[in-house]
Amino acid sequence: MLERIDKEIKEAMKNKDPVKLETLRMLKSTIKYFQIQEKLEKVSDEDVLNIIQKEIKKRKETMDEALRAERNDIANPEIDKIAILEKFLPEAISEKDLLILVDEAILSTGAAGQKDMGKVMKILISQLKGRVDSTLISKVVKEKLNK
Repeated sequence: MLERIDKEIKEAMKNKDPVKLETLRMLKSTIKYFQIQEKLEKVSDEDVLNIIQKEIKKRKETMDEALRAERNDIANPEIDKIAILEKFLPEAISEKDLLILVDEAILSTGAAGQKDMGKVMKILISQLKGRVDSTLISKVVKEKLNK
């Protein structure tokens, strides 16, 4: 994953794409900071995915705040940065497949109600890491368990 980010940085420099270059350099810096904080020899792809997801979440929050304040000059670059970062995430799962996986998780845990939501979420989050936002998973599980 880190090699792919380096390759994309070089490509952005060659193409003189300042938004992509800035976004990827920020990502690389965040990964390096994480590596130093955690005292790791090497950062795993799973750690990189988690960092990318956190950065996307930050950008979405910034974009939402900017749109609420009617500041498109701030929101538009954030939209571009989100698109750049999302290219590094695994392919998203369809809603139909998500519903099937939720049903399977509920059956396998024997979940009967809201109190069993944690068991179901634990299974689904480990299966769907990086492919679906955990808030969406939570929403679908709540709906299924409340039926």
